[in-house]
Amino acid sequence: MTNLPPFANAISGALGAIISNTLVYPLDVAKTRLQVQNKESAKSTKYKGTIDALKQIYKEEGIQGLYWNGLGANWISTASSQFSYFYFYGLLRPAYEKRYAMHYGKDKMGTLWELLLGAHAAALGQLFTIPVVNLLKAFIKSVIATRQQTTRPAKDFHQTMIDVLNEDGITGLWKGLKPSLILVINPSITYAIFEKLKHWYMERFKKSPNALLIFWMGAISKTLATILTYPYIMSKVRLQWKCEENNENLQYKGAIDVMRKVYKSEGFRGLFKGLNAQIVKAVLCQALLLTLKTKLDLYSLILYTLVHNMLHPK
Repeated sequence: MTNLPPFANAISGALGAIISNTLVYPLDVAKTRLQVQNKESAKSTKYKGTIDALKQIYKEEGIQGLYWNGLGANWISTASSQFSYFYFYGLLRPAYEKRYAMHYGKDKMGTLWELLLGAHAAALGQLFTIPVVNLLKAFIKSVIATRQQTTRPAKDFHQTMIDVLNEDGITGLWKGLKPSLILVINPSITYAIFEKLKHWYMERFKKSPNALLIFWMGAISKTLATILTYPYIMSKVRLQWKCEENNENLQYKGAIDVMRKVYKSEGFRGLFKGLNAQIVKAVLCQALLLTLKTKLDLYSLILYTLVHNMLHPK
């Protein structure tokens, strides 16, 4: 990623994420429905796969079922989470590079250091935004949007939040927090692989990769990260989903309990239910994000410079 000032880096990351998430949002709805689909539920609609889910949702609920339910919460979540991640990434990277150079005498960091940097940035992003904007961020997205995507008939943002607060109190908005903190490793794996691929290309061909190559590098990076962390991704969604049946096997105490019950009911394959939809959605979204961010970096730098000059006139 470009060595922009942290604020400019965060702006381009947030804008790129909003655009890319909006473009692939129907896939987000489909993968969420597939992740909460289970054999234990008598009421659960059975989808054969991603395409079948998209077709059935559109047939039964129209374009609103595919595109509008939870989209507002998704925008809030995406903007805040990606802004915080890229801000801390840009803030921490110079320090990591300086320390790496002191220890190893090299300019480019190794894979382990890239992973540590990404995990450090993601963890700080989670910790600093949880107390302040969680009602507007990942856990509104993760809880409110997940509820909106899986509740029929669909309810609006305000009513869904009231339902969560009435059922579980204020702590209901923090459902899935533990797996979310564990999943900070997902973006660190993604960006570590991406940086390595980009660095290899630049070393090998002595030029920067074009937009198409960046797209494919982002796709490869996100695919590997998603496969490695998927059982926790599925567990987080199950924890935030509301089962409308009085079935003990569909009530979960935590991520490990989710995985244990899913494995017992559906075997090893059950832990990866919805993986295809998750990969298609996540890969397209991440690849588009990295492609868009590369293009938006220049505009973000211009915006940052204008704001900085306004606040600090000479």
